[in-house]
Amino acid sequence: MYKSENGKVIFHTTYEPSEGYVGANLFKLTVEDFDYSDFYAEIKFVKLGNMSRSTEESLRVSGTWHNGTGEYRLDLHQLEWSGSEMKDWIYCYIRDNSLYFFGSYPGQFCGYYWSILDLTSRSDRETETYNELNYGFIYRNDNRPDDVFSTLEAEIPKVAEVQEATETPAEITPEVVEVQEISETSDGTETWEETIAQEKIE
Repeated sequence: MYKSENGKVIFHTTYEPSEGYVGANLFKLTVEDFDYSDFYAEIKFVKLGNMSRSTEESLRVSGTWHNGTGEYRLDLHQLEWSGSEMKDWIYCYIRDNSLYFFGSYPGQFCGYYWSILDLTSRSDRETETYNELNYGFIYRNDNRPDDVFSTLEAEIPKVAEVQEATETPAEITPEVVEVQEISETSDGTETWEETIAQEKIE
């Protein structure tokens, strides 16, 4: 049975709309760097309100580190929330063989508590690790990465879409070249008569 890990952050910051999407990194899960290295985790999240209700949901997530497209990537198989609210606050993003968890700014003196209920894999030894990225009071808002997602349907970019975008042929524009026409006179000499335009497509 996996030993439970937990953490908590409380935002002491204020927020200005000009900041855009901000918050804080919470923690990351990392798998070892070998083919078919995998993980399964169940995580409890609590959004802690300030003079308001708190929300609790659990997340089940699993993935495999695999070279299936010519390069290694962490492919996620499930990202299932037990409710419908927390996916608007907790986001994930992938860097190499690690899955990061980012908490969106919830309001001043609000925050998040999380507990790793289970973390395991198909291996006969521990090949997955938990690393805390922030704990306690937050005094600075961090920008949210552009490639975050909170459901599998929102995970971007998709490999097929990227390949399709890069393989679309560019429009061919005909090149106009000038060709001089040669004619032969009655005495056998050649003369240059005129210049005509032709389209050349390579």
